[in-house]
Amino acid sequence: MNIAALRALISAPPYDTMTDEECVAALNAPTVAVQGDVTKSRYILWLAANDGFRIIEQAKAFTNPAPEIQAGVRAAGTAAAAILNAADVPVINTGDPQVAQLFGLFQAVGLLSAQAVESFMGYGRQMKTPAEVAGLPAPSLADVKEARRGR
Repeated sequence: MNIAALRALISAPPYDTMTDEECVAALNAPTVAVQGDVTKSRYILWLAANDGFRIIEQAKAFTNPAPEIQAGVRAAGTAAAAILNAADVPVINTGDPQVAQLFGLFQAVGLLSAQAVESFMGYGRQMKTPAEVAGLPAPSLADVKEARRGR
């Protein structure tokens, strides 16, 4: 256990006002939603359920008076299609800012609804513990006591 990192984490709210036992329980409870991986097979099923194959084709031929928007949507459509054929891309990381940007762009230009974007991003949502998010293993009561002793 990295006691210094644990000490820094539990010195801040809400942990700083908790008992040692409450702190351990809170740090080890899966309460933090983070974006993670979606398998390519799930991506394909999502495309099928959301008319995504047609949307990709529309994106690749998208027209817009603003050349930068047109180019961006077309590039995003090409990327979305390329993922389907890329043998070296087994998953799509919904926590990757470029993935969020691609879906956000498709939503902004009306190719995808907010509900469709949320349904895909939901596949990648995972619940993690605050300790995991901080890069720590699950702290024990002894770890918390040791970290607090060093304050």
